[in-house]
Amino acid sequence: MTSDAGASTRTRSYRIGVLMLDHTTNGDLRRRTPRRIGAALLAMTLAGTGYVLAPRRSPAPLGAGDRFGDGDVITVVVGTVGRPSLLGTVHAVLGQSYPAVELVVVDNAPTSGRVEDALKSIDDPRCIVVPEPRRGVSRARNTGVRHASGRVVAFTDDDAEPDRHWLAALADVYSADRDGVVVGVTGRVVGLAVETDQQRWFEESGLFEKGARRTVWTLASTGAVPDELGERGTAALFPYTAGEMGSGNNMSFRKRAFESLAGFDERIGPGTPTKGGEDLELFRRAVLRGGTIVYSPTAVVGHHHRADHAALRQQMFGYGSGMAAIVTKLFLDGGVPARALLGRLPTAFRMLLAPEENRFAVGAPPMPRDLKLIELFGYLCGPFLYVKAITVRRPGTNS
Repeated sequence: MTSDAGASTRTRSYRIGVLMLDHTTNGDLRRRTPRRIGAALLAMTLAGTGYVLAPRRSPAPLGAGDRFGDGDVITVVVGTVGRPSLLGTVHAVLGQSYPAVELVVVDNAPTSGRVEDALKSIDDPRCIVVPEPRRGVSRARNTGVRHASGRVVAFTDDDAEPDRHWLAALADVYSADRDGVVVGVTGRVVGLAVETDQQRWFEESGLFEKGARRTVWTLASTGAVPDELGERGTAALFPYTAGEMGSGNNMSFRKRAFESLAGFDERIGPGTPTKGGEDLELFRRAVLRGGTIVYSPTAVVGHHHRADHAALRQQMFGYGSGMAAIVTKLFLDGGVPARALLGRLPTAFRMLLAPEENRFAVGAPPMPRDLKLIELFGYLCGPFLYVKAITVRRPGTNS
């Protein structure tokens, strides 16, 4: 602070980086401070852009997988806190037509006793229950993979029931991949019951719908992926937002590729501040590492859509915050992907502000206004929630 006996103005100087802001207490405050704050924000924006544009060392590409053979074991991992629908999920997995099935149920609230109560009628050596007291879907899934013996690990949720031929359809894609380029296979998700207005809107909107044709998602050059695996997919923001590739309640990975990718980011997803996005972030990371994701519409999982409006609002907020979180992560990681997405931001904003035209099924009913607003609010909160997730230790457990 400086002082002058002949002056009526006191000035405090604050240093932000290399920029000095003078905070005056007289009439100059209204004129000078906005300009200084604007200059500070511009400087920080330019610094952030420089960070994003700075070169980074790219991670090593994923190696080719081994040939998947008929009868190779597929492990299904289900993370749960003991929802009443869990028993239906377990019965659906154990009732698969595919002959070599292993089921790992990860109890993400082991002190509650809910999972034990829900599965007390299950007596099948193919099903094991392992505890994971640390909160979060990503942690639960990673723990499940560590207990998996299958060469392929599939994931579904405790509010879903796979079709009887689900694993057989996933196995068909891995078996057809003679060069081992496919690191993951996703599938179709349909509503199990459409009884309430909320369930009807969600199903008709096609939020889980990825199409009726087998689609290959890859950055590999033409000819590097056999044509019989499917038709190449295209999307305006591929592979950076990754929603077109599949969803977490119906996905699978070669175990070796999953381990090479270090699994799910445990700072992202349900049970963390971001509330979602962990599945899409792993899809994106796999493709950016040179892997190929195949969407197979014949690999079907049924889903219990949210039956009431409050639960659907929470889900839509999580969709928005999760997507914004994984985009924030991409920018903070920097390098070529961040620079590429930077050039597509105008497209991203257009899609965000007109979601019905870009994300929903043809002829879908309009998105209710409050759901659109809560999803947009999730997008606004997502970057801050991601920063919170990566800076605050959260060793919490479920009960």
